[in-house]
Amino acid sequence: MRNTLHTIILAALFLTAGCSHYDRALMGEPQPREQPAATANVQQQPDSTSADSDSMDIGMFHDLDYYGQWYQRDPYGWVWRPSVVMDWQPFTHGHWIWTQYGWMWVDYDPWGWATSHYGYWYNDFTLGWVWIPDYTWSPVQCDWIEYGDYVGWAPEAPPGAAFKDPWDDQKPWVFVPVRKFKQQDVASNRVAPKFKPASGDGDITRNKPALADVERKGSGLFPQVDVQLDRRVVHDREFARVKYPPDQQNIIAEYRTVPIKSTPMSSPAPVQLTPGSPYTGPGDPVPPPPSAGPVQQGPQQPSKSKGSSSQPPAKTETKYKSQKAQEHKDHAKSKDSTTTKKGKGG
Repeated sequence: MRNTLHTIILAALFLTAGCSHYDRALMGEPQPREQPAATANVQQQPDSTSADSDSMDIGMFHDLDYYGQWYQRDPYGWVWRPSVVMDWQPFTHGHWIWTQYGWMWVDYDPWGWATSHYGYWYNDFTLGWVWIPDYTWSPVQCDWIEYGDYVGWAPEAPPGAAFKDPWDDQKPWVFVPVRKFKQQDVASNRVAPKFKPASGDGDITRNKPALADVERKGSGLFPQVDVQLDRRVVHDREFARVKYPPDQQNIIAEYRTVPIKSTPMSSPAPVQLTPGSPYTGPGDPVPPPPSAGPVQQGPQQPSKSKGSSSQPPAKTETKYKSQKAQEHKDHAKSKDSTTTKKGKGG
């Protein structure tokens, strides 16, 4: 009773004091408060998961789904990666022509109708070369450098970015001798010119090469190729596909390989198109998915090596054994019947 009264008095004094002191004898040891989880100051990594372009308002660029995957990359938003081998780079699989719009890159890749005339490229550390969509058409989206008897080009980088100069990093750049500038599959003549160390070298120009200078340096004459633009409006945006004349379409068909869409970061197998194919130019409609999908091969016959014999199927072998057993059984019956007849006659 005395202890209970003592406890009540101490509690009243504690409340009267406004809970200004913590009485360990009365309240026990204080329990540590649960600390709020500290917010981790970790930079959010860009999403490397591919996405379906149905969730994006990109107009006719949906056609690129057949040949690659879309990814979310800051600060560019949606970017597209083609399903290609790892050492692939843009503006290396095609040739140059002179048109009413100036220099134009004839891309042998089936997605070139978009990536060669729209948008920008950059080399992502994880994904490799990826393309950033834009909606302004151009005869070619690249930067130029002329150096002596060499002409070079690189894909145009996104706004606010730039590739290093070729004497610092030649990977994005393609240089060929001017005399080979007109050849088909022009990047097969790729070289690495040795630049002079002086940064103010007057022999370096960054403009588009003049037609007369290229022809004068031994490339040969570039007759003007008249191309047509197939313009369409999709989702309130105008898109243009280049329509090439038949001779250019035949060249495209000769060099083109259509990669099969595969899982992200894997290399697809190529399917060769032949001249006369219904899809022979970047201006033509993109083929339906079955033509861009895996090629189904017919059943392969097992090869017969010397000294080996092919085994009949199991069902055929079982049927053959049953037939032989039945023949032996019938032969035994016939023999017994003959013996019985002879016994009766004797």
